[in-house]
Amino acid sequence: LSIQHNDNETTFDQTKFNYLINNQRLTIGELSRNWSSSYETSLILSPHSRTRPGITLSNNYEYDFNIPFTNNNLTFDYEVFVEKLESNRAIPNAKLIGGRLNLYPNDRLNIALLRTAMWGGDGQSEDLNSFLKLLKGRDKSDSDDSVNQLAGIDLSYKFLDNKNLDLYTQIIGEDQDSFLPTKRFYQLGLGYSFLNNNPNKLSIEYMDTGSHGETSGNSTNVTYNHGIYQTGYRYHNDPIGANIDGDASKITLNYYTLLNKDDFLNLSISKTDLNKNSDNRKKYNN
Repeated sequence: LSIQHNDNETTFDQTKFNYLINNQRLTIGELSRNWSSSYETSLILSPHSRTRPGITLSNNYEYDFNIPFTNNNLTFDYEVFVEKLESNRAIPNAKLIGGRLNLYPNDRLNIALLRTAMWGGDGQSEDLNSFLKLLKGRDKSDSDDSVNQLAGIDLSYKFLDNKNLDLYTQIIGEDQDSFLPTKRFYQLGLGYSFLNNNPNKLSIEYMDTGSHGETSGNSTNVTYNHGIYQTGYRYHNDPIGANIDGDASKITLNYYTLLNKDDFLNLSISKTDLNKNSDNRKKYNN
């Protein structure tokens, strides 16, 4: 249980209750998530915005699946959730729905399939037919069953004999065409873990939240924005995805070390270019 009181407002951020059913974990409350191989942020779901009330279903331990006609096993885990967004937004009380499937073909490679959707809310359909359209990836932005959706993939691979060199990337797209995300934006990083008694990691990371891959029309001010859900992919004005918000870029050099069981040191230096198109919907207004 976590209770904070600031500026005449009481919040329950990260308060949650867990219930285990065999290997399934049901969580009611608020969870902080970072759906990325990056330690810093995710393009689709990061811990930089306030947590949101909701229900989460996930596995407690990883599953092992035998690949047919082979002697190989595929390890995987999953997470799905439904959360409620705030009332003071363009579409009050909209829902944020998400799902992640992590695949581990071996002990070096991790493949994560990611999808979130902003759906429902005051004045929008929340019936079964509308929900089924959401699952199919349908997004008709001029109707009352519109969906603001993101989807993509996160890949990481461990190199060297000791598996202490990580290369990772995340590719996320706004909307979809032929069931594939379009209007894509990117994250790429490289991390090296030093082999000693205390965890030490040096990493460099670049991300670009401008919209790429658009074949026609205006590709600026697309990422994290939507025609119906005009507050965008934000919660209390903070981006739910990358902390730099849309139409921005950032390169970061970071060093992390654990000093003892209670203390750590994290040093980073970044060069950022925020809100390149001066969109007043974004957190960082030029």
